[in-house]
Amino acid sequence: MIRHSHIVRERRDAARVPLLVPLRAVERPPIPWLDPPPGPWTVERAYAYCEEFARTRTENFPVASSMVQAEIRPHLIALYAFARTADDFADEIEYEGRRVEALDRWEEELRRSFRGEATHPVFVALADTIKKRRLPIPPLEDLLSAFRADMVVRRYATFQELCGYTARSAEPVGRLLLALFGYWQPDLVRFADEISTRHGGRHQGARAQQFAAPPLALRGGAHPRPLRERTSIAR
Repeated sequence: MIRHSHIVRERRDAARVPLLVPLRAVERPPIPWLDPPPGPWTVERAYAYCEEFARTRTENFPVASSMVQAEIRPHLIALYAFARTADDFADEIEYEGRRVEALDRWEEELRRSFRGEATHPVFVALADTIKKRRLPIPPLEDLLSAFRADMVVRRYATFQELCGYTARSAEPVGRLLLALFGYWQPDLVRFADEISTRHGGRHQGARAQQFAAPPLALRGGAHPRPLRERTSIAR
């Protein structure tokens, strides 16, 4: 009798235990331009993908206009697709909540392209561009670093800090374009850095909701106004 009551209690207790239903993995929607259609991606098809991307973007300047030499144009578009996509990940509202994930994957794709293992069409094209135009690698990595900074830094406390930002966000563009067109002279690189910083301080800083800095002095000349008049100090 005691044994029978014990078995009954065990059955009642078991009936009260909820059944554990295995959780299904939550499938996250694809990220636009980060999750392309299935491959395989030939180099020719990858360049066409980059051109399609460029056509979907609205810019206040022509991207790879007909004035660019025909042999350079696809490489310029590949560079644009790489940088503009990463910029969108950091800025555009459609990527809110997934910005870090998108940039992490973009950076990993960049590393894969260095090893000849690119799978994303932008990086299949970019790897071909790096090889054929002998592009330097550090400026590409610097650009991604700057886009990550855009997500967390809204204002820079000093003019020098802003220049540190443009060294990663604007100067790499000038260096990559010089290499793309076959210019490697150190004087040209220095001059491109100065021009890029002038432009980047005004425009890229504004895009990231930072204060805009007036132009840097060219060739080491001093700016006529004091630093405190040339910068907006974050408060």
